[in-house]
Amino acid sequence: MDSQQHHPAPNTPESEPPPDNKQRHPIFDWRPLLFTLLLFFVYYFITAQQQIAPAEIPYSDFKTQLYNDEIGSLQIKGHQVLGHYRATDNVRRFDFRTQIPAMGDPTLLPEIESKQIELVVKSEEM
Repeated sequence: MDSQQHHPAPNTPESEPPPDNKQRHPIFDWRPLLFTLLLFFVYYFITAQQQIAPAEIPYSDFKTQLYNDEIGSLQIKGHQVLGHYRATDNVRRFDFRTQIPAMGDPTLLPEIESKQIELVVKSEEM
């Protein structure tokens, strides 16, 4: 009866290690990095938009700067005026913006011409 040795069956629970029901964690979890990068880009674009917008100045300050020959170039679109100062190195964006009063200003164009300021006039539809 020694010929009948007891061997466990190959597919019994005794011969296999217990299944691991938990998913193994990777060595590097990329989710915090992705979240941090996302926050960085949101912050960057918000602050970039704030820097791009030209400073809003009162029309009276604009007229004073115009008389003092501090303005290098202007763009007028409807009642909106965008401009560059003479002393600026910034060519990609405007330095300031203001609004021409609804009643108009008949002295504006002659003063711009007398100071030889570059002027671009655009249609309101553009």
